[in-house]
Amino acid sequence: PDLVITLSILKSCSSLGALNWGRLLHDHILRNRRESDFGVGNTLVDMYAKCGSLREAEVMFDRLSSRNAVSWNAMIAGYAQHGYSELAMQWFESMQLQHIMPTYYTFITILAACTHSGQVEEGYRYFRCMYNSYKITPGDEHYNCMVDLLGHVGRLKEAEELLKSMPFLPDVNGWMSLLTTCSLFGNKELG
Repeated sequence: PDLVITLSILKSCSSLGALNWGRLLHDHILRNRRESDFGVGNTLVDMYAKCGSLREAEVMFDRLSSRNAVSWNAMIAGYAQHGYSELAMQWFESMQLQHIMPTYYTFITILAACTHSGQVEEGYRYFRCMYNSYKITPGDEHYNCMVDLLGHVGRLKEAEELLKSMPFLPDVNGWMSLLTTCSLFGNKELG
């Protein structure tokens, strides 16, 4: 398979959580000396992280000849997705120490990590930091993450106020997040 097909199959392995198939493809990549390709390396990090093999993702990350926001985002997202919020936040801090600029997507993953760990103040800090430090305007995904975070810790009225104060119309994900947490906390009136 050429490079495009290889990357497509790796992304499919990531989406399906097909770690064994991903490992087989990685072996094929090694035998064909394609691991040093920047896109392949980043996609391998992402595949291992999404499949939950965070140790293999770290090994692959360390082997990259250079790293960009995509490399770092893959690690942050992997730790956040698999419930290691503190490690996701540590990776975010390390990313900044390496002078790698966080992206729109970086903040979605770090806010998701805050939601998994129920860290509201950290979530607000990252949410404010997006624009104040990096001039990234929060989008609906960021607001939805914050609504989800507030809802999951029982701050339902605050979540509703945030949803209503968004600079654009809330989407179905934001409303579903609020509705789900209302159900979780038995707040029928707000739900």
